[in-house]
Amino acid sequence: MQLKDLFIDFPFPAPQNIPDVEITGIAIDSRAVKPGYLFVAMKGGSADGHAYVPKALENGAAAVIGEVGRLDHPSYVGLENPRQALTWLAAAFYGFPARKLTVTGVTGTDGKTTTT
Repeated sequence: MQLKDLFIDFPFPAPQNIPDVEITGIAIDSRAVKPGYLFVAMKGGSADGHAYVPKALENGAAAVIGEVGRLDHPSYVGLENPRQALTWLAAAFYGFPARKLTVTGVTGTDGKTTTT
């Protein structure tokens, strides 16, 4: 799948310069990156994923998503909130599986276990 295709139904401001690259997977851990993967760098409680961008690129990342202004690299795409964007990018990569699900709720006081 092309990286630009992940932004088709993107509900946030889409970046202007999306590299024309094929994405074969998505990872948030640089150690899990394989050639062709999209690496999403996010700040965490004790570490900042942006520190691992060089390792992700060394492992073959085709592109990197991170915060705006953090890196100047041809395969880097800066977004306002990479963590929030990750949910949409992953859903797009996997074909929006939630759109194919039917959800049914069973409410009430008695009979829920029996009904379900």
